[in-house]
Amino acid sequence: MITRIDEYVTDTLRPYKDQSVPINPLFIAKEENLRVELLPNVDKKFGRIEYVKEARNFIAYCSKLVEHDDPVARFSLCHELGHFFIEEHRNLLIRGGKAHNSKSGFICDSLIEREADEFAAKLLIPPLFFRDYISEKKLLNIEGLQDLANRCQASLTSSCIRYIKADIEPCAMIMINNGNFQRYSPSESAANGGFANLGHRNIPEQSIVRQAIQAGPSGNIFKAQSSTKEWYSSKRREAGVWEEAFVLGKTGWTLVMLYLDLVSYEKDDYFLPSERYHR
Repeated sequence: MITRIDEYVTDTLRPYKDQSVPINPLFIAKEENLRVELLPNVDKKFGRIEYVKEARNFIAYCSKLVEHDDPVARFSLCHELGHFFIEEHRNLLIRGGKAHNSKSGFICDSLIEREADEFAAKLLIPPLFFRDYISEKKLLNIEGLQDLANRCQASLTSSCIRYIKADIEPCAMIMINNGNFQRYSPSESAANGGFANLGHRNIPEQSIVRQAIQAGPSGNIFKAQSSTKEWYSSKRREAGVWEEAFVLGKTGWTLVMLYLDLVSYEKDDYFLPSERYHR
């Protein structure tokens, strides 16, 4: 399904014939006459964009220098580019004539921030490259999502959300900070299948997520078979779940991917049996 964010990303990249990865967001910003500066007080804010009314121009502030090819810095700038290119966001900035402080990284419930996050993920992993990658790899576990992120110099988190938004299969991403749930993002097919919300707000007792958090930033991916009854409450039906967890360095964040085996549903359900693979 083509969304409005897809259209904005496509329009943003259209002037650039070379859309090979990694995409250079700093070059795009300079081409749009968007100033990029290092954000002061980086311990308090992740990123910011402001409209300078007197100069009729925008300034994007990032917490790290984008030239260092840091995935977090690249995502931060692409997030601010989202506010710049998405028409409604841009108009809000112009009308308000002030800065917008960003809380990016798929952890904010604000619609504006979620849209800018989605824009950033799709800009870093552009449509043509993503289509070709998926056609070759089919379904992606965290290892495949890491490879996708590395090729595009993107974060694992943005790679996961890119996959979820493409709705390749029923799945969901959970972001956990210091043991506490912060964000749940399901694919459209998972949401339509009755799993739009997480239900439980505690990590299941037997979940490998607990093992991942206890192990800390080991670089290992923890994997296990589970069930929707472990993660979701008050559901009409149950389905198998393949869960994978990965601790994101020393940030305190843990990323969890849930792959829902909804092929066991009755024939008249939304989902049709699909090719599965050994993750």
